[in-house]
This record gives sequence, structure tokens and C-alpha cells, in this order.
Amino acid sequence: MSDKTSKTHIFYNNQFLIAILIIASCWTCFYKLGDPHFYHTRKESRRAEIAREMIETGNYIVPQLEGKVILTKPPLFYWAVAFCSKGQGVNEFTARFPSAAAAAGTVILIFFLGSFLFNRRVGFWSALALMVTNMFVNQARYVEMESMLTFFIVASIYTFFRGYASPSRSKIWFALFFASLGLGTLTKGPFAFTFPLIPIVAYLIIYRDKKFLANRSFLFGLIFFFIVLIPWVFLISKDQPRFILIALWETIGRAVLGYVHREPFYFYFEKTGDTLFPWIFFLPFSIWIALSGKLKSWRKENVFLLYWFIGNLLFLSLSRSKRDFYLTPIAPGVALLIGSTWEALWQWAADKLSYSHTAIQRVFFLIGAALCVISFAIGNPFSLNFPGMNFPYAPSLLLFIGIACVVVAGAKRCFPQLSAAAVSLYTIVGLVLVAQYAYLTYTVPFKNAFESAKTFYVHTSNIVKPNEPLAYLGDNEDYTFSFYARRPVITIKDEKDVIYFCVINKLNSVIKSVIYVF
Repeated sequence: MSDKTSKTHIFYNNQFLIAILIIASCWTCFYKLGDPHFYHTRKESRRAEIAREMIETGNYIVPQLEGKVILTKPPLFYWAVAFCSKGQGVNEFTARFPSAAAAAGTVILIFFLGSFLFNRRVGFWSALALMVTNMFVNQARYVEMESMLTFFIVASIYTFFRGYASPSRSKIWFALFFASLGLGTLTKGPFAFTFPLIPIVAYLIIYRDKKFLANRSFLFGLIFFFIVLIPWVFLISKDQPRFILIALWETIGRAVLGYVHREPFYFYFEKTGDTLFPWIFFLPFSIWIALSGKLKSWRKENVFLLYWFIGNLLFLSLSRSKRDFYLTPIAPGVALLIGSTWEALWQWAADKLSYSHTAIQRVFFLIGAALCVISFAIGNPFSLNFPGMNFPYAPSLLLFIGIACVVVAGAKRCFPQLSAAAVSLYTIVGLVLVAQYAYLTYTVPFKNAFESAKTFYVHTSNIVKPNEPLAYLGDNEDYTFSFYARRPVITIKDEKDVIYFCVINKLNSVIKSVIYVF
């Protein structure tokens, strides 16, 4: 690691940078957090409904969904949602709050990690890069476990390097390292291990320090992993003896057999474009810069980041069960790689271009203006879907790149003292934040009006008596209906069963009426 003297004082004079990151990340994660409805039949509403039933039943050990025991995921995320919802009930804002808070915390952690491994500027730029990475933003505002899992993964990597570089205080740092792994496991199971351990073990092996894993100070911290994890495992196993078998099946069955969400090996390589936008365009050059002789003093740190990204990408690709948001914990590693190579990348580009700065600015401006015109010619560039997995939509992408080129050219002309690297990074971050503002402010109300069934679900639950059953005809369970109706909803998958459902419930109603009369 470089700049060891400055690293021991990374908190010194960082208040201003940290304040900027806190304000920016909180706005990114919390602005209109509760406005979008739960649009899908299974995703967000499934997690929110489990937390709501946890509060209603008072059973915080065994997660349940519509009265059925759910043993496929640990409870930490549900606990967090339940805690945030105490006193006001689970709603769109409280259900998303843990994800948003974890994401904001991860941005700050990346600043500290980048400052420790490299310097303050790299830490700051990396934090900004992470804050606008598409998949990271998407999961930061979503009722899913990836954002919280990512926080504990980054925390484990940060505490590992602090312990690795500080033998005198290594016991404290490694205790925090294993505690973070335990909390990550309590969030989403054993895969909390792979994201930090793949790059850590590879790093120690390639730099011939694998014996470090047998270090007493390191192994001492393992106690804290079990302190975090064992109490809940003991209680759930006592209440549900089949828990261990289900947990093993959930892990091995998904990875080896791919019994759900089965995708081809190359699935994640295709998804990196969407998930790592906007940095996917610069990532190949950043990898080349990291491996070249241009950053020799940071070679070891960048090799670790490459293992974080590429090692986990390959590991996930070997699993047969794949979901695009499983890539979320890779995003911080990519952001750090972008931050550490950004200055060198633009310096290399400037060295290769023999034209004057004025000529380059004019070319950027003309290219940007042309792309803006083309974006309007091929479609509606304002059909924004950010944060979302269908972004970037081609006309929106061209408009984004066009505006970026124009702004970079104009800013560099107005502020010649700023480096091209700084101007370009701040421009990209600013444009993504503007796109997000436009989406949340103007697009979400239209989506709520035309794509959400919330009004129908709430109205239906109000006209059907609380003790009468509700049913839904569809291929999959509609947990959004259950959540907004505040009751279990029976799923009918065959149209022929609708008549049976109506007859049975009519008979039940008549029998109850007769019993009431007598």
C-alpha cells in the first residue's frame, strides 16, 4: 500500500469531503424513496409482506409469508424493515429504508477504503462513481437484500485491510472483519463469504502471504463470526429442525443444479452493460491502465480490485442460478478501480492526442451536439427508466453522451485550471443525478397511474369484509395484492378452479350464517 504516512490520518481534514458524500448519497438514496408503488407481483412486496407479518405475529425468529414458514433467507433484512416500520406499519418508504441507509453507508465506506488503499482523491472519486452506478442505485432504492449485503461485504474488506496493515491493532480489526462476515451471512447466507474472500485469498496467494490466514490474530476474530450467527441458527433450528437441510439445498441447489433462475454461463457478461452503467464504457481502459506500468505504485491494490471484479464475476458465472442484481456487490470494486485509474486514463488520452486543448474542446462540443440531434431523430430520449435495468435506452443513452461531451467541453473552457479527469467525472456524476431526479419527479407519477394496481388492490380490500377470502387468478402468487390488501390472497392458477373457489366460499358463508342464527 502507498502513502502509509497519510493513511494513518485519513480522517484528518476529510470533514468537507465526507459532508459532500453524506448529502449527495442521502439525496440519491432517499429522495422520493416511498413514491414508487410496488409494481411487481412478487419482488418488493414479497420482502415487505414478510416483514409486515413478522410485526403482526411477533415472531422474529421464523420468517413467514401468508402464514407459511419461509426458510430460504436469513432474517436480518426483515428485522431491519420491521424495526424501521414500528409504530407506522410497513409501507413503501419504511420497507426501502434499510436498503437506502445501507447504500449511503457503503458510499462512505468506499471513501474510507479508497483513501486507505490509495489517497483521498481516489476515495472521493470512487465514492462518487459508486453513488451513480446503475445497479447500485437500483438496489439502494429497492426492497431487496443486496444493498445491505454489499455494505457488510465492503465493511469486511475495509476492516481486513486495516488489520492487515496494522499488526498492533489487528485483533480489533479482524474481530470487526469476521463480525461483518457474520452479519452478511445473516443477511443473505453463505454467499456473503465469496465476495470478500475470493479477492482476499487470491491477493495473499499471488503476493506469497497465504500463511497470514493461519495468523493467530486473524483466527481469533473467527469467534465473532459465530457470536453473530449462532444465536439465530440455534433458535431457528430448534423451532424448525429441517432448517439446515433447506439452507444447504438453497445454497447448493441454486449454485450447482440451478433449479430456479437458470441462465447460461455468459449471462453476467451480457448484464455488465446495464448493471455497471455509466462506467462500463471506461472499464476496459481502466483495467488496461491498472495492469500497465503507469500505476506501478498502486499495482498490488489494483490487482486486488481486479480479483474483486473479475474473480467474483467468474465465480457467479459458474453458478447455474443467476439474477442480474447478484452483481451488486461487485459495483464497489469497479468504482474503486475507476477512481484509482481515472486520472491516469485521461492523462494517457491527452498524451496520445497531439491536438491543442482548444481543438479537442471544439471536437467534443461538435460530437456532443451531433449525438443530441441523433437522439431526437431515432426516438424519444426522455423516456427515462433510471434507476432501472432497462436503462440505457438507446435515444436516452445518445442524449446522455451528447450532453456529457458538450458540458465537458464548455466546463473545460470556462474552468481551464480544472483537469479533464475532474471535469469529466463530475459531469458524468451530475448528469446521472439529473436523470434520476427527472425519473423520480416526472416519470414515477405516470408509472404509478398507469402501471400500478395499488388503487385497485386497496379498493378491493375495502369492499370485501376482513373475514372473507380474496383470490387472484394468475401464474404466480401476487404478493403485491396481499401487501396492499393487508391479508393473505389465494392464488388460483387454473380458470376452472375459479368456480370451485366461489362455490366453496359461498357454502362456507351460508354455513357461518346458519351457525350465527342458531
